This record gives sequence, structure tokens and C-alpha cells, in this order.
Amino acid sequence: MLFPLLFLCGRHFRALAAMAITATLFTAVSGLTFGIPLWIKCFEAASWFNATVAENASGGVMRAMPSVFATVRRLGGSVPVAYAVHAVVAIPVVLTTLRLWTRRARFAVKATAAVIATLMIQPYILHYDLAWLLLPIVYLCHDRTTRDAWTNRDRAIVCLAWCLPLLSLLPSYFPAILQPGVLVLPALFVVTSFLGCPATTNSCISRAFHPSASMDTSTEMSINSEVTETRVSAKLR
Repeated sequence: MLFPLLFLCGRHFRALAAMAITATLFTAVSGLTFGIPLWIKCFEAASWFNATVAENASGGVMRAMPSVFATVRRLGGSVPVAYAVHAVVAIPVVLTTLRLWTRRARFAVKATAAVIATLMIQPYILHYDLAWLLLPIVYLCHDRTTRDAWTNRDRAIVCLAWCLPLLSLLPSYFPAILQPGVLVLPALFVVTSFLGCPATTNSCISRAFHPSASMDTSTEMSINSEVTETRVSAKLR
């Protein structure tokens, strides 16, 4: 349900219309070919999974789910609390992604945020779904080839994201381990959101963390201003 909002915010109306027409055609063709009862069974299976597997945490499936919802449930939280904590994380992620698509950020940044947000907002994501992280990693690497070099923080987070599908298998064999994706996915999203910030925001952030650099810059600007004024006054004389 996220991509229709993204296409709408990005004013990609043709993509939105194509998606709606394609979904309608596939639904109609499948209904005519296999019958309406198949759709009813599909919704019944989804309801069974929600009640039996997800909410009751049966079958150990929670250990294979790198979501905030599953982590809270594994830590002993109730179903309402797990959904509430998941919403606290998912809502800002959705709003930030919509903002990136509204502000016409670079395509690589928008695509990266869209994929990561899609993975983060799902409460029932499984570890094999993390294979989709290949797309954000490729987009981030392509974006970095045309911009500044990697920082140590960015490099470490992207490397962890690359290893995340394999690391997410560990809790299935070692129940005491929590899913690392609960930390790696938000970290990767933060890196992406900073890439979508305008230059003025990045400059303000840089000055906040490096006040000495800001002082040096201001001092240099004042010196240059004084030199310019001296040259102008000398010419007038």
C-alpha cells in the first residue's frame, strides 16, 4: 500500500494508473479463471496466519521475522503493545519516505527509501524477504559514485545490510539471539534520509558536529572580506 502513495506524492500519475489497471486486470482474470472461492480461501488463510502464527507466536516463526512487532512479542510484549511499538517506528518511516518523494530528491535516494520503508512497515516480514535489500545497496553505491566518498559509518551500515539476509538466519538456530534487522534496517534508512537532505541541512549538521570547522570558515570569510574592502579602497584612492 506504500507505492500508490509514493507515486501520488512524486506525481507519477502514469505509473499509478498503470499499477491500478494491472492490479484490476489480474484480479478480474484470476477471479474468472479460478473462481471467487479462491479469493475467499486466500483471505481465510491470511486470517488464520494472523491469529494462529503471528499473534499466538506458534511454531517459532517469530524468530524468523526481522520486524519490530516480532521482536516485541519475543521480548514478552502483548499483541496490542507490539502493534503500538511497531506503529511508532513505521509511521515516521512512512512520513519521511513520502517527504523524500514529494521534494523530488535524487532517484537513487527515493528508490532506496521506498524499498527499505516497505520492508520496515510490514509486521510479518520474514528473513528471506531481506533479499530485496540488494536494490537499496545497489542504488546507494551508484549514488555514492557520483557524490562524496563513503564515510566509515555509511560503509559499516551498508556492509551490515549486505550480510543481513545471512545474519537473520541465526535466530532460527540460536533462539537467544534477536533479529539484527531491527537495528540494521533503521540505520540504513537514516543513512538514506540524510542523503535526501538539502545541502543547507547537511551544512548545518556538519557545523553542529564540527564547530571548529565552522569557526575556521567564518574567520576565513571575514579575512577575505577585509582584503576585498582594502583593495577597493586602494583603487578609489
